[in-house]
Amino acid sequence: MVKQRDSIIGKEKGILILSIFFALLYLFILFLRPGLFINDFRGMHIFLQFLSVSVAYAIAFEGWLSYPFSYSQHRLYVAAMFLAIGTFDLLYIMTFITERPQILSFLTEMNHDWLWIIARLTVAVFLLVIFNLKDTSTIVINRNLVFSFSILFISIVVLSVINIQFPPLFHENQRPTLIKIGMEILIASIHFLTTIILILQYKKTKEDARLYFIMSLLLLSLSEPSYMFLNEGTWLNVLGDIYKIFGYYFFLKGLHTSTIKEPYEKERKTQEELFQSEARYKRLIEDSPDANIVHRNGKIIYVNKNAVKLIKAKDRMELIGQSIYDFLPEKYHDLIRENMQRMIVNNQIFEQTELTIYDFEKNKMVIEVSAIPTVFGVEPAVHIIFRDITRRKELEKELKEKNEILRHLSSIDGLTGIPNRRSFEEVLTKEWNRNMREDSPLSALMVDIDYFKNFNDHYGHLAGDDCLKQVARTLKSQLKRSSDFIARYGGEEFVILLPGTDQSGAYTVAKELCNSVKNLKIPHEKSESGQYLTVSVGAATLIPDDSHEPKDLINLADQSLYIRKQSRPCNS
Repeated sequence: MVKQRDSIIGKEKGILILSIFFALLYLFILFLRPGLFINDFRGMHIFLQFLSVSVAYAIAFEGWLSYPFSYSQHRLYVAAMFLAIGTFDLLYIMTFITERPQILSFLTEMNHDWLWIIARLTVAVFLLVIFNLKDTSTIVINRNLVFSFSILFISIVVLSVINIQFPPLFHENQRPTLIKIGMEILIASIHFLTTIILILQYKKTKEDARLYFIMSLLLLSLSEPSYMFLNEGTWLNVLGDIYKIFGYYFFLKGLHTSTIKEPYEKERKTQEELFQSEARYKRLIEDSPDANIVHRNGKIIYVNKNAVKLIKAKDRMELIGQSIYDFLPEKYHDLIRENMQRMIVNNQIFEQTELTIYDFEKNKMVIEVSAIPTVFGVEPAVHIIFRDITRRKELEKELKEKNEILRHLSSIDGLTGIPNRRSFEEVLTKEWNRNMREDSPLSALMVDIDYFKNFNDHYGHLAGDDCLKQVARTLKSQLKRSSDFIARYGGEEFVILLPGTDQSGAYTVAKELCNSVKNLKIPHEKSESGQYLTVSVGAATLIPDDSHEPKDLINLADQSLYIRKQSRPCNS
């Protein structure tokens, strides 16, 4: 940055010194040697004007040829403008080459004077306009159209000069008229105004090209006083031609710098920075503990060593050029393509997700993957970061299965193998809410084995446990619907939920349960209700609403059971 700053300061000083030199030279000739004559001023004038025409056409043709590559609107407009002024000056010069050549016989002396002044006025006005327009770096207008307007402008000016009676620019004694003096002052003023605008622009941009444009406008401004009081045969007139030529030259140099040299230097610097950035980027990828792949349009263009190892390739070159879709199951292809396209267009990060892929040996693995849009080799690409989580997923699966087993065990009664009270309470809340939404009845049955303490005391606890198992299996077998639910409520008590069942249906099921246990004919000598084991059932039904709670249903069923226990078991 320091060298770049010193270089800019050096160029500024050089242009300033050169400007001062030309100004002092002009003043020296103007004030110290005003009477110096040459023998063949017209020949020198024609020679210098041919040089200025050559530079003007050089600017025009270079602008025409370079526009598709430089894309500078300013350059295109300037090229078209210099085509016009070069043509005007050429027609002006041709009138001096021979004694009224036949090809230009339509131009009178007054005509060619006006072409001469219009050419310089065109330069002044168009440069002022062009440098106040915003330049663009994209093709927004056809160059043929711009140059067509230039040719149209040339035709209009020439026809106007030929057919319209313009006032003379010189008196009979070859002294300039007030019109000519006014035109020269106007042209010089416009050049000076454009110079100020360029200086203000240069303060902001610090571009070398602006310095050349400033120098060009200063020289063109200095050339105008040389023509203001034109007296044929003075060195002052020759100096005006020289300043005009150098003005065109510096303008050509400014165009070259702004549209060729500076963009090239900028591009070269960008390329160097990109190369260094890409080198750092590769080092970061290489040092990453994860597998990294960079691809463009699905084709792998870079991989790190961990990716080679993970995918089980021999080396990097075995992966370069491969399609990422070769390692993905076909069901993912369309989805990945859509996500990658959306990510690049919207510059979004592909959120971390899990995918199943294949390695080089066609073995499946589960990976955790994320992707980000990037630039690799000056073109857009996609950077994929992934790691093998196959073992972790297996452990998660095992843990999930074990948790399921534990959850199941925690909800099952260890003796009877049916759900326990904790499980029942969860199901009760769930069914209560569902039946409330559906506005349907929910019934509960409380089942108690009659005189079970006597059974345990007489036959022993092992026989009691076996009895509980048989009763649980029998009760469960009587439930016909998948939504019906049975659980051991505690001790010798069981509870049954009957969703969508009204009171009549609940009583019917209760009778069936009593009969099914009685039909087991399990001996019970100490029972007061008969020689076989029996159960008592209490039924309750509610339509769930906000005025009740789930426990209200169980309390009603328990009360119903108590009433049943006071009478003979299973007595309807």
